[in-house]
Amino acid sequence: MILISMNCSDSNERDPPETVSLVLNELVLSAPFQFINLNEIETQDIDLREENIIYSVNREVQDGETFIGFIRSFTRFNGHLYVYDSPANGIFKIDSDGNLIGPLTREGKGPGEHLSVQNLKSNSKYLYAIDVNNARINRYTRGMVTVDPLMEFTAYSAMVSVSLNDERILTENRNSMGFAPVNPEEGLVTISSISNLSDTLSTILPRIIPPGYQPNVYNTPKFSINGRNNMAASYSPLPWLFLFDEHFHHTRTLILEYSVFDDMDLPAMEFFRPMGNEGFGGSIPVNHFRLLDDGELFIIIRNELIRLSPSGTGKYKLTGKYKFNYSGEESMWMMDIVSTDNKHEFYGGNWEYLFRFTLPD
Repeated sequence: MILISMNCSDSNERDPPETVSLVLNELVLSAPFQFINLNEIETQDIDLREENIIYSVNREVQDGETFIGFIRSFTRFNGHLYVYDSPANGIFKIDSDGNLIGPLTREGKGPGEHLSVQNLKSNSKYLYAIDVNNARINRYTRGMVTVDPLMEFTAYSAMVSVSLNDERILTENRNSMGFAPVNPEEGLVTISSISNLSDTLSTILPRIIPPGYQPNVYNTPKFSINGRNNMAASYSPLPWLFLFDEHFHHTRTLILEYSVFDDMDLPAMEFFRPMGNEGFGGSIPVNHFRLLDDGELFIIIRNELIRLSPSGTGKYKLTGKYKFNYSGEESMWMMDIVSTDNKHEFYGGNWEYLFRFTLPD
């Protein structure tokens, strides 16, 4: 075991933490791994001004004016931002001048309609609206014309995670998730053809808690795919990121260390059989992450945006930590980050604000 660890680790690295999960231990040792200490650099404050704010739900609304009450999800599609507003139960478009257009969809079970939208995603061809209650993913063209949806979509966690590009779509694997899975040998993440959820190309990220045991929350995945079909995935309560190439091979593990994690109520990884109907939860250290086409990783931890950049050797290094401040409010939190055609410019957002910002090289 020591020889395997030395072969798979980068030089001068210590052995990875040993856990009670043999599956997790073997997964880490199956590819190079590295520790990344997020305490190594100072957090940089980014002050947002009025010109950075694209939309605020707190804005003054005139009589008869269209407005958004709650930003449930957003994405960039065809050069514009699209937002799902929970109170209105509709999708809205925000054009380049900041004008709000919509709602562009309506509630229902008919073509293009939705009962609710848990996530908005997009690629170069379609806008995707994930509608769990209708068990489908609606698709819209650039002109918001409805095309055939992706059917038989089922979510097994409250996060309703979906990530996609022009060729592939990543979803939670309904066969391997849950307390008593149908096929626990499959990975927790299903990789399918973008045009057909039933066309499974592969699965990644094995279960690390055996069926029938808690804490099953460790079998809840997070994931992101970029335009080159490279992927990043994690187990929700564990601040480790597993990287996969376009051929579904595990290529590297990033073990994040941060003093912030010490203050979190992270669930202990100790196998036990539950008594009655008790649940098991705790804090989630990494709120969200996104893998960009150039290999950069943006990770959201509480109210900070962490930037990890790849080197020529395949290793990653910490290149930025940012907090966003606006109108006297310190440390505005972010639920997602979206890239633009400008490699230095990004969109960020939360339930109340959509904003643009620029990061240094």
